[in-house]
Amino acid sequence: GAIMLAMQHTDKVLYGMKVLVCGYGRIGGVLADLLYKLGADVTVAARGDEALSHASSIGCNVVKIGDTVNPEKFKQAIQNSQIIFNTVPSLIFTEELIGNKSSATYIELASCPGGIHLRAAREAGMKIIFAPSLPGRYSPESAGKYIFESIYQNLKERVIYI
Repeated sequence: GAIMLAMQHTDKVLYGMKVLVCGYGRIGGVLADLLYKLGADVTVAARGDEALSHASSIGCNVVKIGDTVNPEKFKQAIQNSQIIFNTVPSLIFTEELIGNKSSATYIELASCPGGIHLRAAREAGMKIIFAPSLPGRYSPESAGKYIFESIYQNLKERVIYI
């Protein structure tokens, strides 16, 4: 769903496009891998060294969020990106990091409160797309099945039978 939204809201192909994936959990990891396989120039921004190491091992560029050694690296990744996907549900794209001008398309995949300073992003010229809960929106039957299976497996592991 996130890749579909990116293709709908840009006028270029993903191949060769500079893409920033912020967060490298379940969603960010799969998304970064798929974008890389589609030929995008993917940079992963995350806090954890293990996540960054894994992203690097699959071919992505990496940048650490909150890097005290090179804090400008994350800002440069934001400013160089044509599409930004965020999966982190806390404010990480601050007014200072966004800068004055950006033509990036920002796709918010995280739940509230999201990760971007909205006023600053709008003033900078970013296109903002709110897209939480994509599986339920575009594939409700499959999403429901996987949620059920996940809950059922969790209950089973706790020896709770239904």
